[in-house]
Amino acid sequence: FIPAFIVPQTSEDVMLKEAKLAVKDLKFKALSIPSSFQGRYLDLEFYYELYEFLEKNKVIVFVHSQTEKPIGTERFFDPLLTPVMQYLFDLSACLGKLIMRQ
Repeated sequence: FIPAFIVPQTSEDVMLKEAKLAVKDLKFKALSIPSSFQGRYLDLEFYYELYEFLEKNKVIVFVHSQTEKPIGTERFFDPLLTPVMQYLFDLSACLGKLIMRQ
């Protein structure tokens, strides 16, 4: 088992500060991060400094489906279909955007 830490995504500075604490002081080797947060996917420059730090420190990144409020729930929500369709869509959109980012 590899324990993973999470970071608050309120600002770039707070996110990086928490990552440094988790990796440098607490010796975590993995980050668990949702596929989107408040309408923001992981391909934005907002995350670049975090990614550089994680890469430099060889930290594993586990991207999981956004379950709190995936993008699009304001247009479609069903207690049975949302976990099956929207969580998968949100994760797929996130990974697709990361792959296509140049």
